[in-house]
Amino acid sequence: MTGNISKDDRIIRIVIGLGFISMTFMGPETLWGWVGIVPLLTAVMGFCPLYKKLGFDTKLAAGEIEPVAEAEVVESSETVEAQPSNREAGAT
Repeated sequence: MTGNISKDDRIIRIVIGLGFISMTFMGPETLWGWVGIVPLLTAVMGFCPLYKKLGFDTKLAAGEIEPVAEAEVVESSETVEAQPSNREAGAT
């Protein structure tokens, strides 16, 4: 599992997550504030399953990683001929 969340995205998720969680103790004091665990966990892991499903990668967009180039397939026309071993040559 490779990360798909940039540093800036992680900071934003941490702030939003802590903001939601604080709502369980202050403000409306409802249990809905625990929804903040989701952005907090994705920030800690550095991976967002929804981003993967939608094809987003903020780490790539921010230039934190380089795109993976397709591997070039190189075919060799040279074949290696088998060399006889000492046993086949009659050596003991």
